[in-house]
Amino acid sequence: MLALIKMEFYQLVRNRLFYLMAGISIVFGALMSSGYIGDTNPFGVPMADGLSVFGGMVYDSTMWLIVIGAMSALMLGQSASDKTLALAVSAGHSRTSVYFCKALVFLLAVNIVMFFYPFAGLIVTGAAQGFDKGIIAEPFAQYLLRVTGMVFLANCAVFSVSILLMAVFQDAAKTTACAALAIILESFGMIFFLSRRMPPLWLPPYMARAAVFTPLSISQVILILTACLGFTALLLGAGYFVFRKREIK
Repeated sequence: MLALIKMEFYQLVRNRLFYLMAGISIVFGALMSSGYIGDTNPFGVPMADGLSVFGGMVYDSTMWLIVIGAMSALMLGQSASDKTLALAVSAGHSRTSVYFCKALVFLLAVNIVMFFYPFAGLIVTGAAQGFDKGIIAEPFAQYLLRVTGMVFLANCAVFSVSILLMAVFQDAAKTTACAALAIILESFGMIFFLSRRMPPLWLPPYMARAAVFTPLSISQVILILTACLGFTALLLGAGYFVFRKREIK
């Protein structure tokens, strides 16, 4: 299994699309961070330091989920289209190992790209305005670690649909189109329920938003984490069931 993980990382670092996504995330994060200074959403007070801008950028990352979701699904679908999965199975690796190694590295990679965006804003704003002026009541390190951990799991819940679709279609174009559509529907569903003052904690894009709020009670944290893990397990489990049963192209 370790050999498969090494192979997945080797393919990742040689994938130009990964570097394109990372570059776009960093550049846009750095450029857009200044627009958050003075904005009151989602904290109710004007953002004026790196930590609050970090939270604001995570809160507003819904559109970023769609962009990175489509590009990462294309990257994932390519591995099915170019026979990489079939070659790994034919080399003697179990389907279970091939599937979950692919899922692990993909989710790590897409989370890295997603976090480049708010962390670029954190660094740029922090250097110019200061990193922590007390706008967020939680200590700097605690808030940063809590939000990062919770949003990591929320992103896994969002992007696990791409892994399921990769197993179903084994085609880059179909995986990309359907993954983008699924994330768009989730995002618009979130907006629909929020417009009716009904926080949709069952929708993965909202889980990332909810993680930004402070303070959160222990029960609220547990609820968000349980929803994230449950959604991820459901999608990965469904993808594994399909991948284990059907012929690999």
